Amino acid sequence: MNELTTLEARLSLIKDRVNGVAQKFGSGLYLWGRGGTSKTYTVENTLKASGNSYVMTNSRLTGAGLFDLLAKAPDSVHVLDDVETLFADKTSHGVLRAALGDRRITWQTRTQGRKECEFQGGIIMIANSALPNVPELQAMATRIPIMEYAPTDDEILSLMMHLAEGGFERGGRKLDSLAALEVVAEVVVQSTNRLRPLDIRLYVNACTDRLQYEAGASSNHWKDLLESRLSERVACKKKWESELAKSLMGLPVAVAVARWRAETGKEQASMYRARERALAG
Repeated sequence: MNELTTLEARLSLIKDRVNGVAQKFGSGLYLWGRGGTSKTYTVENTLKASGNSYVMTNSRLTGAGLFDLLAKAPDSVHVLDDVETLFADKTSHGVLRAALGDRRITWQTRTQGRKECEFQGGIIMIANSALPNVPELQAMATRIPIMEYAPTDDEILSLMMHLAEGGFERGGRKLDSLAALEVVAEVVVQSTNRLRPLDIRLYVNACTDRLQYEAGASSNHWKDLLESRLSERVACKKKWESELAKSLMGLPVAVAVARWRAETGKEQASMYRARERALAG
């Protein structure tokens, strides 16, 4: 069984749980695992395919805000992404337990009095960490499936390559499969060099950076933009040019210059300067 087949088996279980919530066989799901592994992508695409109504919330949410959200759409599936911030407000714990349990949610305030909601929808929570060891949240865990999604780097790589084989499109601009696979290769190299786990979100962002670069909307090469994402600092364009110039050594001059011009848009003299920097450094 190859890595993509193994990953698809993992994702199939997640899709079944999501469909179970969408079709009201279950009231909720808690899905957790490190970021950038396609959790949200899988959940949202499964809900789209199901045709059921759903509400995506990926911004800060309080217990009061959660009550209002569920009361406004009591028959929908609610996807709460990056749910850790919600748990910080302890008033949310009771709302979640009620929504996923007896389904009648009450909210009492001094100014607005008592509010009630008969919730018949579902709640899918997506997080980067396990469910906190808090009594009310652990009680909620007895009502819904808790799933950890922990794909290996080899499985993430197989998914990246599978996605890249179909090319990449964003905002009407496209990368063909060859260009998208080149992005995969660069993501792997730079992530490995920095001892970072592979990340589907990083691949998507790198493809977007390449589209920007090829549209002439970035003076920095897309590989520099990728480097800046990983390092979280301003990338050095000269460093990339030096590495490129060094890699062209040994090729026939005409071939090296043609490749240099294609990659950088600069002339032959700049290639020699970049090569000198590489050899000196």
